[in-house]
Amino acid sequence: MPAGAWIAFATATLAATGSPGPNALLMVRNTSRYGLSSAAFTLSGNLSARVAMATAIMLGLSALLSTSPLLLIVLRAAGASYLIYLGAKAFVVRRKPGALPQPVASPRKRRSVLFLEASAVSAANPNTLGFFAAVIPQLVDVRAALLPQLGTLLAIDASVVVLVMSGYAVATHLLHRRICANDRMLLIKRCGGVVLIIVGVTMLPLR
Repeated sequence: MPAGAWIAFATATLAATGSPGPNALLMVRNTSRYGLSSAAFTLSGNLSARVAMATAIMLGLSALLSTSPLLLIVLRAAGASYLIYLGAKAFVVRRKPGALPQPVASPRKRRSVLFLEASAVSAANPNTLGFFAAVIPQLVDVRAALLPQLGTLLAIDASVVVLVMSGYAVATHLLHRRICANDRMLLIKRCGGVVLIIVGVTMLPLR
């Protein structure tokens, strides 16, 4: 695969993951309530769900796209349009007072509960599934070996998710109420939205 395609995927993943959503807010909540150590189990649950979804989508699409080259073009156009939609949706979001969790003192939570909770939130988030369904058709080459492509995709996605979610956890641990400010989260979300729009436009199959 061209390096530019993987760079575009990493950029889109960074924008989508960095834009505050259910996974980011769960990380902020768990870190503020249960301490920085809870971040590892929240992150593990998030990653496990993402790996399962990406693997299922890539395996299914690979089998499907090998029978219809035209379908690949259609899916690429739909995927790029979906990224643009996600970006526009993130950019025009309005401030909602009290929508973000505030740090409060709370007893520690069982590690297994944190893991399962994060897995469920990630799996139930339609944006995560939609994101993979949008970008994987742009990357998969049905004529090449599937496992190296899948491994590269998962490695890039995991690296970006670990980087972003660790950043949220550390910032929450250090800054507490400042990181939970609605205005700051809103700015991050809008910046991520702009990046998603740009990436979506570049992925449109115009030629």
